[in-house]
Amino acid sequence: MKQKRLKDGKSEVRGEFEAALLDQLLGTDFDAAAARLAALPPDQRRDILEQIAFDSLDPKAQQGYANLVRQQIPLDERAGSFAHIASELVDDQGYGKVDIFLDAARATPEERLAAARETAKSQVESLNNMGNLTRQSGTGWPAKRLIKSTGSREER
Repeated sequence: MKQKRLKDGKSEVRGEFEAALLDQLLGTDFDAAAARLAALPPDQRRDILEQIAFDSLDPKAQQGYANLVRQQIPLDERAGSFAHIASELVDDQGYGKVDIFLDAARATPEERLAAARETAKSQVESLNNMGNLTRQSGTGWPAKRLIKSTGSREER
């Protein structure tokens, strides 16, 4: 049976397998998870990690995931990884889980900015899809966190 390959030559089935395995290892054996991720080509690591449902991991596994991002994702891609996680954590109650995660991960101002941008984008898209987009929709966590983390609001 021939494996389905994505445009970039990566095996979709292999990626799903690696993500499922890492998901299990993060909760039981961080060192094995780190070794497994390290054995993958560097250009595939972020994609594999982002297949894991971060919000379904227990707190210890979430911390392990954040450590893997810090240890094995290239510096120029880390902010994007944290932004991806943040967008998964936004829920009906707001941005509280995002704040907790970014504090626990000791996110840098750059990572916080990327997270704020991504969560704001996700929320605007979600509100727009539901028909609930109003002027007041944009006054929550992302804007406040941008000001807190960078010291100023970015002008456009």
